[in-house]
Amino acid sequence: MKGDLIKKANKLKREGKLNEAIATYQQAININPCFAWYYQELGDALAKKGNLDEAIAQYCISLELKPDLNDSYKNLRKLLQVQNYSPLSIANLVSRMKESSCQNNILPSRKTGMASNSSLKLKETKVFGIGLGKTGTTTLEACFKILGYKNFSWHTVNRYKLVKQVKLNDFTDVFSLLENHQSFRDYPFPFIYKELNQKCPNSKFILTVRKDFQTWFISLVNHYNKRMEMEIWYDILYGNKYVDDENYYRNFYENHNQLVIDYFSAWQDKLIIICWENGDGWDKLCQFLNKDVPNVPLPHRNKT
Repeated sequence: MKGDLIKKANKLKREGKLNEAIATYQQAININPCFAWYYQELGDALAKKGNLDEAIAQYCISLELKPDLNDSYKNLRKLLQVQNYSPLSIANLVSRMKESSCQNNILPSRKTGMASNSSLKLKETKVFGIGLGKTGTTTLEACFKILGYKNFSWHTVNRYKLVKQVKLNDFTDVFSLLENHQSFRDYPFPFIYKELNQKCPNSKFILTVRKDFQTWFISLVNHYNKRMEMEIWYDILYGNKYVDDENYYRNFYENHNQLVIDYFSAWQDKLIIICWENGDGWDKLCQFLNKDVPNVPLPHRNKT
């Protein structure tokens, strides 16, 4: 049955009947969501149709399931080239994707082929860090781990996939991840706090900020200059490949923070603003999370 579907989909793709091919690949995936090559083939069909971001997301799923799937890396590189990123940025991003396996972040349904009942798990208290990058989010994650939360860790493949999906208004994967983790930080979560609040009504949100915009911007520029793939990340995150327009980033930073504050004015008990540089620490964080203050110093990560 599955083999027949893939043969049919491949034939449709060769004939240029891309909509039918895409629907058939998706049908095969619904039957067996654990097979990496199905997502790769679906990505190829989407790319031929010109749906580049959707294709990239499918290649990332294939790499989550099988991190050594070289054809998916090759095809991903081609699409990034079409999007006019520099060869060095593309090479660095792919290298980051290959650094470590992301098996721990695969959705349960893609590990086992079985979907779980999420209704009770989504009623549990989840904690989301929704500050922009370079606001102390790595420190926040270290705090989550010390406090005993099951934290959703970073891996380039699935983070890039999630941001792409969210930009396409596809929340299926990010919502499924909520089932098996308790704390989250960094992208795409700062962009979807409204959806998260609706999906997980008992959750709490932490807006990390810097002591002023200039401090954040200097950190952002330093980060950009250290990591050659940031051209790609900054484009997808901030809508700007470069960091040469300070006013652009000032507006982005200040608008994000104000929009978060305005939104949670109706749920003031669900939001806390944390600035590590201004002395916020364990006492403020633990009071908000109803946790005992641990007998360890506050972990201060990435101080530069």
